[in-house]
Amino acid sequence: MPMVKGYKGLYAFGILMSPQHILRKMKAGTFPPCRKDGNVCWWRREDIEHWIRNLPIPPTLSRNGE
Repeated sequence: MPMVKGYKGLYAFGILMSPQHILRKMKAGTFPPCRKDGNVCWWRREDIEHWIRNLPIPPTLSRNGE
């Protein structure tokens, strides 16, 4: 199972939020929860990819070109 290590590992996916903001989103249930190994958070790669695929698209970037 591929894993994403730490907050810096999220940068490779274009997730440039601060660790504090990610923690707030995890607490609110709007970001995949991490698995802790000591002081390091780990995420399953498929959880992050699923979260990215399901992000809402702003009206200015609609898929149908309207």
